[in-house]
Amino acid sequence: MRTDHDGDAHLDKYSNDMTVEGIEDVTVPAGTFKAFKIKQYQRNLSCEKYPRARSGWFGTAYYWYSPDAKKIIKRTDANNTVSWELVSYELK
Repeated sequence: MRTDHDGDAHLDKYSNDMTVEGIEDVTVPAGTFKAFKIKQYQRNLSCEKYPRARSGWFGTAYYWYSPDAKKIIKRTDANNTVSWELVSYELK
């Protein structure tokens, strides 16, 4: 990921751990889907080289992937705040 911290442009390095936590019925504006609940844990690994980066930044997010829609249908942060949901889709 390319970032710029006070004019110090560089590529940040991140570590991502993804875990499937189960299958759930999820309702979003586009409908109700059976979806895999996926937990993402992300950590910024660039902190030692670029001290003005968000030092030691880490975070958790959740994604729901629907095989029927063939895409991610919902994302939330660790506090269960919805970042985005699928509103409509069309299979081709």
